[in-house]
Amino acid sequence: MNGTGAGTVTSFPAGIDCGTAACTADFEEGTQLTLTPLPDGCSTFTGWEGNCTGVEPCILTMDAAKDVTATFAVPDDAVSGLLVDFGGLGAWTWDGTDWVSINPNDPSDMRFIDIDGDGTDEAVIAFAGLGLYYRDNGCWTNIHQNIPGAMVNWKGKLAADYDSLGLWTYDTLNGWVNLNVNDPGMIRTADVDGSGQEKLVVWYPGMGLYTWDGAVWNWINENQPDEMVGWNGRLVSDFGSSLGVWSYDTDSGWTSINVNDPSAMAPGAGGFAFWYGDYGLYRWDGNTWDWINENQPDDLLWWKGGVVGDFGNLGIWRYDGTAWDSLNLNDAGLMTVADADGDGVDDLIASYGLLGLWYSPDGAVWNNINLNPAEAVIRTE
Repeated sequence: MNGTGAGTVTSFPAGIDCGTAACTADFEEGTQLTLTPLPDGCSTFTGWEGNCTGVEPCILTMDAAKDVTATFAVPDDAVSGLLVDFGGLGAWTWDGTDWVSINPNDPSDMRFIDIDGDGTDEAVIAFAGLGLYYRDNGCWTNIHQNIPGAMVNWKGKLAADYDSLGLWTYDTLNGWVNLNVNDPGMIRTADVDGSGQEKLVVWYPGMGLYTWDGAVWNWINENQPDEMVGWNGRLVSDFGSSLGVWSYDTDSGWTSINVNDPSAMAPGAGGFAFWYGDYGLYRWDGNTWDWINENQPDDLLWWKGGVVGDFGNLGIWRYDGTAWDSLNLNDAGLMTVADADGDGVDDLIASYGLLGLWYSPDGAVWNNINLNPAEAVIRTE
C-alpha cells in the first residue's frame, strides 16, 4: 500500500486481502488473478504501481512472481468541476486539468446539493445495492440504505421519492423529514409565482398535481403530465396526446401553449425546442412558433442562445435562429452543457462512445478529455 489514504485490495480468486500492510499469497501457475482496490470512506484509489499501472482493475497472469502496489489518497475537501459517471469505472471529477476518482462504484443517480448549508455543494450519489451517500471533506457518509426512485435539488435539500414510503427531504441539520406519505409519480421543481424561489411540483397518481412551498400543499391540476419543467417563472407541462402542452403560473393559471403532444421538449434561455413527430422540430420563444427541422433528434438542448440537436447519424447541429451549423459529424451517446475547462463559460460536452468524452468551447474546436464513454455528466452549481 502507498499514499496518504487508506484502503484494501482483494483478489479473485481469493487469497489477497490486504489492508495497510503488505501481504502475499501463492497461486497456481497460469491463474488469471484480478486485484480490486477498495478505498475507505475518506480515501480514493489513485493508481497501481509495479506489474500493473493505471486505475482500472489489475489483471495478472500468474506465470511468475508479481509485485503490485496500490496507492490511496485523501482527496481535497470539496468536489468541484465536472462530476462524471463512467459506469463500471465509477465516479470521477474533472477540474479542467486533472481527473480524480472519488468512488469506484457505478452510480445510478447523482446530484450536487449543499445539504450541510456551508455554501459548498456536496456530491450526492445513489449506488445500486449500496444505498445513498454524500461526500464531504473527502469522506463518504451513508444517509439511506435504499436508493430513491427519483431525487432533485430543492432549496439546499435533497428531495427524494421513496415510492410507497412517500416523499422525503434530507439535509444534515434536520435529517430525513417526511413531506407526504403518498407515492409520487413524478417530482420536479419550478418557480411558479415569479418569486425566484422554486417550489416542489409533484404528481400523485389518482390525486393530482400539487406544489409544495415548504409549508402548504396546493392542488393545481387533475391531469397526469408526461413531463414538466420550470421555465421563466412558470411550469411547462406536457399533458399527452389529449391535451398537449400547457404553462402554469399563480397569476395567470393554466394557459394552452400547443394542442399537440411533443415527444421531446428542451427549455433554454431563448425559449423551448419541441419535437412533434411527423410535424417536425419547432422553436417557441414564449409567443411565436417556428418550424426549424424535419429530422428527429435523439437529444435536444440549448447552448449559446441556440437549439442544439443530436441527430443520430447526421451528427450534432446548432440552430441560431436563422440557419443550422454542423458542430460534429459523430453521433453522441450523451450531450450536455457545462463549464468543462473552468473558465466560467459553458461548453458543449459530448460522449461519443468508443471515441470517448469531448468538449467544445465554441462548436468548432473539440477537445478530448477522456478515452472512456460517460454515462452522465453534471457540474457543481
